[in-house]
Amino acid sequence: MFDKKEGFTLIEIMVAMTIVAVGITAIVQLFSGSLRLVSASEGYTKAVIMAQSRIRSVITDGNLREEEYTERVDGVYMYHVAIRQLDTDRTEPLQFDLYAIKVSVKWQSASNEKSYTLNTLYARKKDTVTKTS
Repeated sequence: MFDKKEGFTLIEIMVAMTIVAVGITAIVQLFSGSLRLVSASEGYTKAVIMAQSRIRSVITDGNLREEEYTERVDGVYMYHVAIRQLDTDRTEPLQFDLYAIKVSVKWQSASNEKSYTLNTLYARKKDTVTKTS
């Protein structure tokens, strides 16, 4: 009745196309996920660099004193700097003043607010100049 012919049936072709479609979908989702991670990583990298730079500028400014201030950078990032002198009663006999410096950087990500905080301690040699009357 029917001759046996070599070739693929319609069902075999449909199964193969389905497997290829599932594979391509998975690959596209992996690429979009990696792009989201790159974007998030870029935000954190900029925040870390900004926090480190701000701490460096506070220390090298030379006019270290207790203060707090907030600034906005590039319209996206906002950083808050808090400088406080640590317990002077304990450091009185020492030859340095100890400061706690805290820099918090905040920015708006795609759907929520992200933040990065960097804390450090800085020891500054006390002024050895004595006033004479």
